Amino acid sequence: MTNNLISSESEQPSPLSHPPQAEASTAIIPNDLVLEVQRIEQFLLRHSALGGEGSVRKIAAFDLDNTLLIGDIGEAVFAHLIADGYDLPISWSDYRKLIVTTRREAYEIIVKAMNGLSVGTVVKATHKVLFSSSADIQVPGGSVATPYAHPVMFSFVHYLRRLKYDVYILTASNEISARIATSQLFGIPESNVFGVRSRIDHDLFTDQLVSPPPIEDGKVEVYHRSIGRAAPFITAGDSSLDIPLLRLTDPMGLSIWVGEDRIGFQVAKSQLSIKQRIYFLPRIEKLHLEEERADVR
Repeated sequence: MTNNLISSESEQPSPLSHPPQAEASTAIIPNDLVLEVQRIEQFLLRHSALGGEGSVRKIAAFDLDNTLLIGDIGEAVFAHLIADGYDLPISWSDYRKLIVTTRREAYEIIVKAMNGLSVGTVVKATHKVLFSSSADIQVPGGSVATPYAHPVMFSFVHYLRRLKYDVYILTASNEISARIATSQLFGIPESNVFGVRSRIDHDLFTDQLVSPPPIEDGKVEVYHRSIGRAAPFITAGDSSLDIPLLRLTDPMGLSIWVGEDRIGFQVAKSQLSIKQRIYFLPRIEKLHLEEERADVR
């Protein structure tokens, strides 16, 4: 899908972004994505004008890592703790091997690995990651990209908030780091963010996770428990683990698939109902390329 890029507003705050060159595209939203939101808005206006029963909640529910962020805040904080010398029970290399075979277990393990660390330690590590001037974090066995706000999704979140949408996040990253990242980068209230939670004992993480973690079908269960039964009108994700969340979308709403996983996109399309619409948002590098081509013409 080729997207025409337009400015969603005359002025927007700049997101924290790593590397700095990402700032060049902070105020753009594909025109056809704006039109999809306008279509939903027109439906809601008609519903109201026709005396539809009850007030309709305008809800957007998004994944965080590699969706709102370019990168993964949970992985980055885990890597930073390793780089800072904390003796965690799983190495980066072992985590990467595990994620290839059992992603859900891998996401849970790096939260359990913080057992015994203080909340303050994890908060401090999260802030160091978010305000790092380095593009990556070096750890034995590899390097981890420092996450930053996806410029288009940054603009899109602010666009939805101006339209009075309640924006919620459901993520497989540890909840404390996810809440800090979304509040710092997107201005989303921390109470609207649901991640993988450890039980806290005397300000220390334990290896006991609160069930269910918002991973795959767990995102749906956490959504219903914490947000309610009203279907979101807009959802977004980047992987097969987000498909259950995308399936929650109201039939008149829109799901957004972020990234370059076209096979995953096709799988997601096949699992949505025939009435549900899904939009493909490519990597930001692709959008940069489209802008350059437009300048040449």
